[in-house]
Amino acid sequence: LDTMEPATYFATYSAVIATFGYYSCAQQMMLLKYLFLEGLEIV
Repeated sequence: LDTMEPATYFATYSAVIATFGYYSCAQQMMLLKYLFLEGLEIV
């Protein structure tokens, strides 16, 4: 159990970080696409 504990912590934290990273990346891409489309409409 002593060897499994750090592995569990690592898996949990990596999953959380991956989810947060994906969410922020998707949010940024959505924002960029929105701004790009708005810019095209203005021109």
